[in-house]
Amino acid sequence: MKLAGIRSLIAPVALALALGACSTPDNYFEQRLYDLEDMLDLKYGCEFDSFALGAKVEATNYIGVGAGYGEIGHVTEQFGRRAAEGHMEFLHLVVYGMDGPHTNMVPGPHTEYCIVGINCCQEKRPPWMDRFRVGGEVALIGLSGGLYVNVGQVVDFVGGIFTWDPAGDDAMAWNTPW
Repeated sequence: MKLAGIRSLIAPVALALALGACSTPDNYFEQRLYDLEDMLDLKYGCEFDSFALGAKVEATNYIGVGAGYGEIGHVTEQFGRRAAEGHMEFLHLVVYGMDGPHTNMVPGPHTEYCIVGINCCQEKRPPWMDRFRVGGEVALIGLSGGLYVNVGQVVDFVGGIFTWDPAGDDAMAWNTPW
């Protein structure tokens, strides 16, 4: 794009931002900061008597592969401002995988089952805006962690600049269960 084209966009974008900021509640900038934080999802757990060794990568909530096995104590996995918590079992054999919070080691509603890399059998999925994230996780003895870029929340952040909240999470508390 030529410099003249860029200059012609500056005024309309600045006006839209100013009008958006004028028509929002007092916490406009606070909500944009929360939307910015929502773009990175963390998964973390730490119990020294847990055993796990493995890793997995995901490209959306529907595609993922990994290798390893383990049972990890308390784990929290964020999806934007929402979170799932519980004990986690981690089993991935590249073509088959299962992981997620479990209660008494019985698969729970947030458990993912991947067959040939496709997450086909998850009983309860995260909200639709939080299903489009890319990243991975590692499970080690006594420790697990993961980092995901939540593409749906990137869209929510950009929409929030113009006072549109496609994720519907601006009034939501952090780590709301889903």
